[in-house]
Amino acid sequence: MPRLLVIVVAALLFAVNASAGDVNKSNSLAVDKDAITGSWTATCDISISGVDERQIYSGRMLFQFFPQGAGSATNVFDVLFQVDPTDRVWTDSSPGIYSVKATLRRRQVAVHAEVAFESISPGDRLFCDSRIDPGTQPPVVGTTLFGANMVSTIQQP
Repeated sequence: MPRLLVIVVAALLFAVNASAGDVNKSNSLAVDKDAITGSWTATCDISISGVDERQIYSGRMLFQFFPQGAGSATNVFDVLFQVDPTDRVWTDSSPGIYSVKATLRRRQVAVHAEVAFESISPGDRLFCDSRIDPGTQPPVVGTTLFGANMVSTIQQP
């Protein structure tokens, strides 16, 4: 299925409080257009590896859409997630709008979200703010393992 990538991503990262030397962090926000259907899918990912797979991890993912010329952004979803050794997969979705999946697999916590759009115009902006914390929500101040505030501005449809 052909896709056209049409975004610019800017990420601001939170402080990382991790003691293990083999900790790897990643985050991304991308927008793809399906050349056949003309529909759009925004994908937001955040992950951290090198964690203790016997612990609880939780966090937040907020996705917003800000059409060009609008006065404010609209929340598409704002979810709190939790994974642990007993419940290694957490999901939330609104069919046709979004799906979010958090997983604890071996020594990695990963959160993946997909948001569907029928149309997007040049200048529209997408925001994906996410973080991964040790323990349950709300997190203890200063303990966030990894966080990212990602912004994507549509350059061309």
